[in-house]
Amino acid sequence: VECTNMQLAKNKLAILAAHAISRLSGLLGGHLATPRSQQAVVLLSALFTPQIAEGFTELNPSELLKYLNTNVENPCKIWNDKMRKELLSHAKEQLEIPSEIEELPYAVGD
Repeated sequence: VECTNMQLAKNKLAILAAHAISRLSGLLGGHLATPRSQQAVVLLSALFTPQIAEGFTELNPSELLKYLNTNVENPCKIWNDKMRKELLSHAKEQLEIPSEIEELPYAVGD
C-alpha cells in the first residue's frame, strides 16, 4: 500500500512540475495562462526536441510525462535513454556549479 501511495505522490508531483514549467514559460492557455517568457521557451527548445517541448503547451501533461519516461523513436518524436541521461547529467552539472544568475548561459536578458 505504501508503494502505491508513493507512486501516486510522485505522479502528482510530476504533473505539478510540468504545469510549473509550462506556466513559467507562458505556454499554457485558458485559466492557467501566464505571460510568455521567451527565455524559458528558448531554454525548453534547447533541452528537448521540438515535439517533446511542445508537450508543455498541453493542460493535461500526461502524454508529455509518458514520453519523458519511456523511449519514443518515430519520425515525429525522438526521446530515448541516452537523451534522458544527457539531460540529467547536464542538469546535475549545472546545479553543482555555483554561479550568479547573470553568468548562466540561459540568463534573462540574453
